[in-house]
Amino acid sequence: MKLSLGRAHSLLVGLTAVDRDEKCRLDGKTRIAIAIDINLLQPHVAAYEKVRARKLREIVGEQLDPFKEAEFAAADAELRESEVEIDLKAFSIADLKLDDNPRITGAMIAMLAPVLNDLSA
Repeated sequence: MKLSLGRAHSLLVGLTAVDRDEKCRLDGKTRIAIAIDINLLQPHVAAYEKVRARKLREIVGEQLDPFKEAEFAAADAELRESEVEIDLKAFSIADLKLDDNPRITGAMIAMLAPVLNDLSA
């Protein structure tokens, strides 16, 4: 599956939120799919964050300047649009057991969209 780094970052945040929620009740198959996806996404997101931090130091440095911040924002947006190919494990909305897991919000579902096989991203 091709994803922009921005989308991969958002997906990792969503998957991690579901994974860390102790009140979230999912079956083993879904938990394994989430764990595999987290492990596949982490290196790409970590690389993005490393490059982002380096770019921030290069452009902005230690002096806050609105023009440099705007330049950095543009550079970061370009980085976030870079695409990566990742073989993610899909699962369904039904696997999230939304009636039993009300803490999985609409915003979280939107973040998880790329791996939900019955929801178009």
